[in-house]
Amino acid sequence: MQPTMHRRGFLSAGAALLSGPVFAAEEPIAVHWAALIHRARFDDLPAEVVERAKLCLLDNIAVLAYTTTLAASKEAVARTLSIGGPAEASVWGFAKKLPVEQAAYCMGYLIHGHEIDDSDFRGAYRPSCVCVAPALAMAEHTRASGRDLILALAIAYSVNGVLAGALNGLQGLGWMPSSVVGAAGGAAAAAKLMRLDAGQLQHALALGMVSGGGLFQYYYDQTEEKKLHVAASARTGIELAYRARHGWKGPGRAVEGNAGLVTAYLRGSGRKVDLARLRDAMQVFDGPLYIYPKFTACSAGIGPFLDALDPLWKREKVAVSDVAGFTVVDGQLLGGNFREKILHFEPPATVTGAQLNFNYTVSLFLHRGSASVYDFTEAALRDASVLALARNARFEEVPAGSESTLKIHLKNGRTITAPFRRSRGEKPEPELREMRMEKFERLTAKRLNDAGRKKTLELVNGVDRVKDTAEWVKDVLRLWKA
Repeated sequence: MQPTMHRRGFLSAGAALLSGPVFAAEEPIAVHWAALIHRARFDDLPAEVVERAKLCLLDNIAVLAYTTTLAASKEAVARTLSIGGPAEASVWGFAKKLPVEQAAYCMGYLIHGHEIDDSDFRGAYRPSCVCVAPALAMAEHTRASGRDLILALAIAYSVNGVLAGALNGLQGLGWMPSSVVGAAGGAAAAAKLMRLDAGQLQHALALGMVSGGGLFQYYYDQTEEKKLHVAASARTGIELAYRARHGWKGPGRAVEGNAGLVTAYLRGSGRKVDLARLRDAMQVFDGPLYIYPKFTACSAGIGPFLDALDPLWKREKVAVSDVAGFTVVDGQLLGGNFREKILHFEPPATVTGAQLNFNYTVSLFLHRGSASVYDFTEAALRDASVLALARNARFEEVPAGSESTLKIHLKNGRTITAPFRRSRGEKPEPELREMRMEKFERLTAKRLNDAGRKKTLELVNGVDRVKDTAEWVKDVLRLWKA
């Protein structure tokens, strides 16, 4: 079985306007998807999906290995750890187990804790904090097999990715996409791992679809609540699976009803969705193929520009003092929020604010040759040279689907141009294995030695042969330095 590449196209000029009852003649989307999820088996997954799921696991292990060493992370999960409860699932890096939903909450926070978690560009959302966190916690708690874990990850990435793609542009409407869709995929993955029956799984999925939401205001105020949004979604997905097991019902038309997920979030936007295409988008659980790792510690909308620039900047070996300014050419439809921020630069007040600030991040990269977790520091916020160059930015918008470009203008009149065309679901993301391995080595420096990294790679590569995920988690964490 080969994955079908038809994830785009939910927005359609010929589809029903989202302003009233829609899709009434068809089986509800949540009902249809739940039946597919209930029937899904590991052996149905294409080999490349299994391989990408393993790479996603490895990437998130690296992220956790780094974020769990940070003082801010320790402070953020301290109260949850202190409350305690039944020891059901591990909070990685803290030698502590919590009730499974609380472990998922902590893990969601930690994965998203320093802007180095991966992206799914179908809907401009951050997937692993709301997919890996609940799936990994529940797989450990239920002592599921490694194959069950991979299938649960594929389901979570697929459900959340397809929904985020249908709702693409949520940030422009004031919402954080991961917190809008995250509970749905988490609930589906948890229900699958709990082996709920078809009806219970359907209700868990539907409850997840109608339970999300977190505002995008942090982008303007440079505050930290985005991490709480995703942590809450990771926890909510598991809680709803338990609710469904105990008889709670979810709305059948959770997606397309008068106040369903798609209808409510897009009402008033003038946008249209091809609901029939959306319903059919869950034929193959190929979500892991659309996950793009983060190689910079900044917003997902900024990182690909720097990924394209990086090899050129290294080859050119130009001094930052020779740079007069830069232009962001947007073929991604980043939106008016980003355009205005670029044209009217405001110095960031916090590290989080810096990581979401296009001008500052580009300038920091040009000064340091990277924009990694080790570059975004409190001291860097006050670097007058970085701030000065950040003010010299322009913005150019081109038609959707055109090449995006970062143009670096030199004082001698020459321009370094780094173009790229980013996929939005029409094809899988590139594997980027070499860059993934470099990231894994860099982020695990404080937790693993070379032998530990080699053993971790072996454990992740062999996860589909694991009989008990709880024992596998122990084996991985046993390698971590305190």
